Amino acid sequence: MHRLTEQEVQRLRELITRKDLEAQKYRSYAQQCQDPQLRNHFDQVAGQADQARQTLLNHLQ
Repeated sequence: MHRLTEQEVQRLRELITRKDLEAQKYRSYAQQCQDPQLRNHFDQVAGQADQARQTLLNHLQ
């Protein structure tokens, strides 16, 4: 694996922040939702954002 440039590292950090905000947003939607199916969907999307965030974090290590 090649060494990341400063610009690549900055872009990864931005994407990580976006995925974190995305997960928070969908968890908030899930908490407010009355429909169990829709709540489950929002929880799943939040989990996917968490997984994507972790994948991006792994690239920084």
